[in-house]
Amino acid sequence: MAFKKFAMGTSVLMGENVCEQIVVQADLFGAKNILLVTDRGIVGAGIVDNVLKHIEAGKYNVNVFDEVLPDPSVKVVDNGAALAVEKQCDLIIAIGGGSPIDVGKGIAVVAANGGSCADYDGLDKYSKQPIPLFAVPTTCGTGSEVTFGAVLSNTDTNYKFILYGHNCAPRVLFWTPHCFWGFPQKSWCPRAWMLLPMRWNRIFPRVLPCNPSPWRWRPSA
Repeated sequence: MAFKKFAMGTSVLMGENVCEQIVVQADLFGAKNILLVTDRGIVGAGIVDNVLKHIEAGKYNVNVFDEVLPDPSVKVVDNGAALAVEKQCDLIIAIGGGSPIDVGKGIAVVAANGGSCADYDGLDKYSKQPIPLFAVPTTCGTGSEVTFGAVLSNTDTNYKFILYGHNCAPRVLFWTPHCFWGFPQKSWCPRAWMLLPMRWNRIFPRVLPCNPSPWRWRPSA
């Protein structure tokens, strides 16, 4: 019998207070030392503090790495990995859009395997399991929060590459609308509108019969 299968390695938790579950999930992984990976804009918006107040409810040593820039470079990843090794981090939590999450993936690989992230250009170029990675996205859908690759730039060679591995995806994703609070309206409104076309068939199922999903989905959309 023909069938279709969809599988992904990321557990997706959603809800207004879902960040309260970070400590629960961290305990399941046996975490003691956590590295938060983010950028200074996210810190300035107060989002990191909102996440930290939940993490600090547990007994963890937490370090913040906020050097992430758009189009992240090898140097940024390697600096973050050096901090993760120095602090003996056993869990990475990326807070932000695609750049912090991609940097988190790179740090998780390099901290576990050594060398530079430039050494891992391609598919499954590492031998040791990456450090577990959680993601708290602050965009309406970068895609990096559930995918296995990290797009990075080598500024020495002027070359952009993908660090890709079947266990590079975040283990757990925490999606909460609270992570949009603090952003300027002009920043998040265009991103919210990007989602609208993907929700037309939920909002108007009778107009678009291609998806006969029940009306019960309309309120969530």
